[in-house]
Amino acid sequence: MTPLSFVKNKILLALIIWRVSSAFIVQTFHVPDEYWQSLEVAHKLAFDYGYLTWEWRSAIRSYLYPCMISVLYSVMRILKVDYTFMITMAPRICHALLSAYADYKFYQWTQSKIALLSLCINWYWYYCASRTLINSFETCLTIIALSVYPWRNSSNKNWKFLSIVGFLCFARPTAAIFWLPLCLYHIFRNPKVIFEYIKVGLVTAIISTVIDIICYRAVVFTPFNFVVVNVINGISEQYGRMHVLWYLFSGLPVVVGINSALLVIALYRALGSPKKFPTSFILSLTVLWSLVLYSLISHKEFRFILPILPMNQKQSVDDICEALDDLTIKHLDLLEEKISKTIKLENLLRQGHIDLARARYIRGKESVSLLQIPSIENGMKSLYELETTIDEGDSPVFDISLKTKDGDDGELQNPVNWFGVLVPQSLRAAQKYFQNALYLVVELANIQVQLKKTQDEVDRFTTSKEVQR
Repeated sequence: MTPLSFVKNKILLALIIWRVSSAFIVQTFHVPDEYWQSLEVAHKLAFDYGYLTWEWRSAIRSYLYPCMISVLYSVMRILKVDYTFMITMAPRICHALLSAYADYKFYQWTQSKIALLSLCINWYWYYCASRTLINSFETCLTIIALSVYPWRNSSNKNWKFLSIVGFLCFARPTAAIFWLPLCLYHIFRNPKVIFEYIKVGLVTAIISTVIDIICYRAVVFTPFNFVVVNVINGISEQYGRMHVLWYLFSGLPVVVGINSALLVIALYRALGSPKKFPTSFILSLTVLWSLVLYSLISHKEFRFILPILPMNQKQSVDDICEALDDLTIKHLDLLEEKISKTIKLENLLRQGHIDLARARYIRGKESVSLLQIPSIENGMKSLYELETTIDEGDSPVFDISLKTKDGDDGELQNPVNWFGVLVPQSLRAAQKYFQNALYLVVELANIQVQLKKTQDEVDRFTTSKEVQR
């Protein structure tokens, strides 16, 4: 076993423990659908008794999801382990295992441990991940499908995600809302895949319809019935009507959590630069499209927008990583500039000292020495003035300029004249080298300030654990 596979296996094991624990820790009741749309229906299929609600008598629900649980119940019945505890907990444990696998696929997709951690500690997903809700099942399959979606520069096969999406849309027709922008984007990039969509759609439609016909014992097409009853007839409104902005101010903050602010930043960045951030752009469109359409439906619940969660987590990580990448590139550019100017400074100082030594050799060491340099008490004044300003980021900016006049005594004396009137040309050359070196020192000081500022921003990301690859 390679070290990389060992680490990945450890991550998968940790995810399994984390999700299975939720099946035992979360003991509360959330919504009736976690029983009446799954366990009770599966119990009816496996044991031939149980209560079916009006949705099943009206044939608006697909049996795809309950059938999977009924297979588990049938195995338990054959093995004679169909105890009450097993009947209630076995499906939840299986759901937890599916959620753990979905989390692992999310990690493979994002390649970010901090994104995985953010998904795992999301309280609402922990609350729902092990529940036998079709919404939890939909979110798990959405994560898995996103991980095998043929993004740009990806080698993923089309049939993998198409099979999952096709199954998902027939199991829960509203899943098409989330996947419509992504599928259209895929077709726009590669129009030839439309034939694969048709083939996979026909196969999943046939399988789904056959299962429903067998279970309902009548010829039905549940997606059509679902749209007619819930959307056209608006029967879902009897379960409650919410304001059109309910998802924006109530639903999204609960489901997404603290990443709500990052979602706004991600949407602004992606929609402003679609070519630069193609993946984030299509995810942003998907999130906006889904929120708008779900907001137009009168009946709203938190769990309806759960599939948005992995998309938001991916966008948030992309934003942070993009910011860190930009800071790293900027830091490297500043380092390169600093090294270049430092080498230039060393050359200037070296040449200046060589010319100064040459002038002393020509005039004699007594004629070019400290003895000719006046002290401050004797009127020595600086020819340069250092100016310091503060930029918008509260960082100092240094600038140096040559004085033209002295405030008290008028014209300033050229220091070369300290050594006489007819001085060697090498002495004037040395002065020029040292003056240029002085300007470079100021430029290096400004670069060092920018390096410190950039490093502080990088440290802010890394020390606060906002980014961890």
